[in-house]
Amino acid sequence: MDCPRCTNRIELTELVKHGVTLDLCPSCGGLWLDKGELSKILGQMKQAESELDREFAAVQPQTHHPHGHKYKRPKTTMEKLFDIFD
Repeated sequence: MDCPRCTNRIELTELVKHGVTLDLCPSCGGLWLDKGELSKILGQMKQAESELDREFAAVQPQTHHPHGHKYKRPKTTMEKLFDIFD
């Protein structure tokens, strides 16, 4: 398949990662996904986040502020990932 962005008909390169097929343009660096591929990526991210949260919950002690207030809830892995956009 040719890159939809490039005007000089550059052939996309397919790359399969974790069961998701990515179409990459070697010229413009564009990344293209087929229908349903983004849902697969988001589902895998959500599953990984849940697994990490369960692991961290087992090791993190429940701490309280000396005045009876709870500390702010730690950010989830997904929240930390999206901090790069702030």
